[in-house]
Amino acid sequence: MDNRCLLLEIPPELRLLIYESLWVPLSAQINTPNGYLPPSDITTSRDLSLLLACKQIYSEAYRLAFRSHTFTLSRDLDACPLLAEPRWSPTDSITSILIPAFHTSSYCSLETGATDIPYKARCYQFKEICALVRRFKHLDHIIVVTDDLSAVRRSMCNRVAQYHFRLKKARYLQDDRFLPSYSLTYPRGGRSTWRLEVAGSDGQKGKAADMIICSLRHGNDNLES
Repeated sequence: MDNRCLLLEIPPELRLLIYESLWVPLSAQINTPNGYLPPSDITTSRDLSLLLACKQIYSEAYRLAFRSHTFTLSRDLDACPLLAEPRWSPTDSITSILIPAFHTSSYCSLETGATDIPYKARCYQFKEICALVRRFKHLDHIIVVTDDLSAVRRSMCNRVAQYHFRLKKARYLQDDRFLPSYSLTYPRGGRSTWRLEVAGSDGQKGKAADMIICSLRHGNDNLES
């Protein structure tokens, strides 16, 4: 049996072009401004299957794959951390992640087969989202998928109001203990992208990422409602 990897028979420059076409951040594929994302477009681990072809393909492509692929997260990373190689950690390369923000029972009860979303739903709290920005060193985008776009928008607006309230309170009392550990900027021009900035921990520099709110239902309430 011939176990050769035929992909290695083409020039490395062409292989690089193939890798770049295979892994494109999900943020570039979202239909804006309504933010609709078909469930079938959600990335899965199968999209990285080329890395299993052989060691050479893996060594050539894994950094590009981790940098360009959007990873779906549905677990507690403190309780179940990502596996790391001796001299490299996934959190050093990942730039785009997707997290669920489901509100109706049909989307939260995935064990019953009520929906075809390819992972178990785990609704992240805002504090956890801030922790993700700190954890992933080069994170650019957090894609939040939901079945209730207007509810997530209200939650985000409440967070903005909370931020400004605590900021004014800290200034009024001249007490830095009331300063919020994050800032959240409203989207402009009806877009579904919010800017989240978090303060650094242990004297480290703060970090920022864009949060893109997406609806899994075509024709769902848009951000202008």
